[in-house]
Amino acid sequence: MNILIILLSLNLEGFYEYQGQLLKNGDDFSYTGYNKINLTLKEKISSAYFRVDLDYTSYHGKTLFDLRNFIPESVSFPIQYAYSSNLHFRNAFLRLRAGKLTIQMGRQQIGWGTGYAYNPTNVFQRKSILDPSYELDGVDAIRMFFDLTDNISFDALFLPDQKIDSSSYGLRVKSSFPLIDVSLGYLSYEKSFVNAFLTLARMRSYNITMDFSTDILGMGFHGEGIYDYKNHKLTGIMGMDYTLGDGITSLLIEYLYNENGKSSGNYSLQDWLGYLMGVEVSMARDEVFVNLERTFELLKVRLSCVYNIGDRSALIIPGVVYSFNDYTEVTITGYQGTGCNGTQYADMGSGLMFRIRTWF
Repeated sequence: MNILIILLSLNLEGFYEYQGQLLKNGDDFSYTGYNKINLTLKEKISSAYFRVDLDYTSYHGKTLFDLRNFIPESVSFPIQYAYSSNLHFRNAFLRLRAGKLTIQMGRQQIGWGTGYAYNPTNVFQRKSILDPSYELDGVDAIRMFFDLTDNISFDALFLPDQKIDSSSYGLRVKSSFPLIDVSLGYLSYEKSFVNAFLTLARMRSYNITMDFSTDILGMGFHGEGIYDYKNHKLTGIMGMDYTLGDGITSLLIEYLYNENGKSSGNYSLQDWLGYLMGVEVSMARDEVFVNLERTFELLKVRLSCVYNIGDRSALIIPGVVYSFNDYTEVTITGYQGTGCNGTQYADMGSGLMFRIRTWF
């Protein structure tokens, strides 16, 4: 009976979502869809806060893909990627606060960085370039936040692994000033990469991180970067966003500089697999993301473009979002890859995705 009383006292909310995606690769058409239900339980009791997002996703249609179809290189063996129905915690954490100290334990969002399409300082969660604002699954971590002053705070991060010496840890110091927010951090983690045997392996990476955001004359500027000082590799972004005087039209531009990528084409099979498996943010050394958006009362129209400067390929991403009411939203997104054969986005083909979500 006590357990029932506790469950009834929790705030219950969530959403149901259906998504379908039509994919054209070469002369082949395929359809992949899923049903998703996300159940959120959360409660604040005194200085403690508890939250769980329980997510069940059931796939149908084509769920097994051969990545060779997206790679221009000739490969004699299959490289399979499968969508599997699953039940998992997207978030599940407990937050305890005592004065200026906050401890947060469990599966949670990391939230480092200021980028929209790219977040190179958040190495534990990767965004989709087709839908950068979509919710990400959390990661299991123990964190400690400490507010030194009203303007300076610390964020200590520990992600446990099977062994302590293979675990990840970091420290971030954030300063907020009237005109700019700046963060500086240190991060040590096990970085995944595709080795010469075309399998995933890990190596230790030691990094300095930095991010900022500011607003100058109504125009927003942001940036972030991560520098691997052992291997002398830098990955960073610079971005700007501006809302026109009408208040309903906005423009966002981000430039990615990625020393793990290449300044021209000639990608190896390791490059392709690392990108398709989400290990690398891009195969390009230099890339630009542009998003133009116009919002009406119930309708939002956007046009995005990702351009690989080195191999001159691009991904065009138009989309609309329509709100039927305060609880139901429909999103339609298309994409078309362009460029010469063998370039990053030319072999992605084209596709159309639609999604309907109802909150409760």
